[in-house]
Amino acid sequence: MSTNRITHRIIEQLPTMVAYVDVERRFRFVNTAYASFFDLTPDDMLGKPVTDVLSDESYQRVKPNHDRAFASGEKLEFSDVITFRNGRKCFLDIRYLPEFDEQGKVIGLYALIEDVTDYYASVDVMRTIHEVIHKRGRRLDPASIDELLRIGVDYLGVDIGTASSINNDTYTIEWVQTAKMDFPAGMQLPLETTYCSVVLKANNLIHTNHASEDPRFKDHSSYQTYGLDTYIGTPIIINDQIWGILGFARKNKRAEPFSELEVEMVRLMGTAVETVIA
Repeated sequence: MSTNRITHRIIEQLPTMVAYVDVERRFRFVNTAYASFFDLTPDDMLGKPVTDVLSDESYQRVKPNHDRAFASGEKLEFSDVITFRNGRKCFLDIRYLPEFDEQGKVIGLYALIEDVTDYYASVDVMRTIHEVIHKRGRRLDPASIDELLRIGVDYLGVDIGTASSINNDTYTIEWVQTAKMDFPAGMQLPLETTYCSVVLKANNLIHTNHASEDPRFKDHSSYQTYGLDTYIGTPIIINDQIWGILGFARKNKRAEPFSELEVEMVRLMGTAVETVIA
């Protein structure tokens, strides 16, 4: 077995995304982790130019580093934001390791890539929460809650975010961020027809990534009516009483269940909303 084949078999087992690009900027090797990141298979990418995967804007951002590595043979390390042709944006830590022929000429480079999107997204959420709690003071500021919902929707990858009040058995959407669903601010619904009733009953943060199979949700009238398969919600506590619910939802199941970090971020966003309202 050749040295390259052995090397590639080892690389295939790594969680790190690894690709080999030749001087014509075509993929000559990608491991499964790399291809999966682009929602492709290795066979989909082999022989294809890098520009077939990255958007024009993103390729123009990485091209100077490609040129530098091929021209100088330097090992490079840098971070960048990449936008794919499907519009998805990711934060990446990237290393380029050039390969040389016997004459010392660069014939290709290995790209080792770590997806640090979750880290940067979490930092963005924390920054917004900090601004809401510490910079805007304890006063009702609708723009603050709108901003929290907007960043929460982006961070969690959901269709809608709401901060809603509960008065007796009436659920009222006070603030909402969505571009995909028809739930305007001011809309009122019977509490029992919303997932918020499940949060209220639990008196704690709850979440599901597959409501259709979750015994807490699958027979709920809200699921039967709206078909929201993904949900996370936490109580908004004012003066030791449940004032309402901060919730995020989407029609379809997420690719991954909510992580512990995402759950804690929603708790923190709930605390920030409480600070604004109180």
